[in-house]
Amino acid sequence: MDDPSQRRLPETIRGRFWFPRNPQLVLSGELIVSAPHYYDLNVDTPHYALDHGRHFEAMVGTSIPILYGVTHEGKEVTLGDCGITKASRVHKGPRQIAWQNLTFFANRCLVGAHVHNFEEIRFDQFSVYFTGFNQWASTYDFELFKEGEKRSGIKRDDKIATFGEIAIIEVGGGKNTFGNVSHSTEYRYWRPRFRPLEPLTTEALLDTVSNFQRLLVLLQGWTVGFDDIKAKLRSAGASNDQHPSNDENIELMVMMGGYKDPVKPPNDEMLIPLSLVGDAWPTAIETWFDWCSHRSPMLNLYFAVQSGEQLFEEHKFLFLAQALEGYHRYTYSPGWMRFKRRVKEVTESLLPLLSIFIADVPQFCQDVVSVRDEFTHPGLRSAGPAHSTVATLWKQLRTVIEICFLRDLGFSATILERVAKLHTHRY
Repeated sequence: MDDPSQRRLPETIRGRFWFPRNPQLVLSGELIVSAPHYYDLNVDTPHYALDHGRHFEAMVGTSIPILYGVTHEGKEVTLGDCGITKASRVHKGPRQIAWQNLTFFANRCLVGAHVHNFEEIRFDQFSVYFTGFNQWASTYDFELFKEGEKRSGIKRDDKIATFGEIAIIEVGGGKNTFGNVSHSTEYRYWRPRFRPLEPLTTEALLDTVSNFQRLLVLLQGWTVGFDDIKAKLRSAGASNDQHPSNDENIELMVMMGGYKDPVKPPNDEMLIPLSLVGDAWPTAIETWFDWCSHRSPMLNLYFAVQSGEQLFEEHKFLFLAQALEGYHRYTYSPGWMRFKRRVKEVTESLLPLLSIFIADVPQFCQDVVSVRDEFTHPGLRSAGPAHSTVATLWKQLRTVIEICFLRDLGFSATILERVAKLHTHRY
């Protein structure tokens, strides 16, 4: 595909489709990819299958593991976890079908190969387009395009002890043809490429994408969408410690949260750009992937607020208050303890930083406890602040939690201070 940032949905993929066990029955139609993650296949049955139309209707509500297809451009397509949602037909006479249309749904779509089982395939490497990643990874440099200098196409390539390799690579291209006229548009951008220690299953690949996306949300400071998952299938007989090519000729589309969401960063001012991360990057990734495996309940609460713009202010506050409590359990004490003490212990270790954006930290702690108790214990009357201050409190809580995360990921005091100073400039 062309520049992923220019992709507009719905997108229609036209071609021919069939059942693997009955390749003679070829259905012509179109696969419609809609936001955020819907895959609907509309096909017409061939004339030689019209007399058997009632058999298709009997399949409504049953599971179809795999459908194969070939696009008009010659690319192989595999649809997984499919089913028929509608079978409509027109009759010439009482028992003669003149035309029939079938509508399938799919939960998985793989463009570039035919596979017989999504659960059995493995991927050697993959790369992903993330919104805002190019701005996050870029470095403004007058010498970037120095005349005569050869561009390597790799910004950095890091070894992650528990995962493998994660590189930041430069990709691009672009050519559009309109009839007999061709128009070339050159575009270049950065995207991460993942090479795991061992080939990954589809689910493990998607978990890695989701976990990396969350890390980018933390570092960019706002919601991050992703698209264009390109991958290289594991070849039979290939060695585990060799990557014979960088040919990522598979595009993997699946139903998962955040996929294809048209998220655009509000501006180019990243909370923590890659240029400031520096040598802390590999350790931060390794620690973060471990967190996503063991601290997901606490992280889910924080990211629900980061990506849940439509949440009520009360919900944002409660989710973050629970996230702070969960963070204390993981970091300080797993046993039972009053919420008030947990808030105090977390903030005491960060007092100089918190004082940058919170005028009175002890009063802030008291307000957080009072509002939390009032929201979680209906009927409890407290001397807490008015509800109009809840919006201020949850934003302060968010920055407190981010500073805690970043400190534990190994980021420098300079970066933590930057996050504290940027607090008043964020939405």
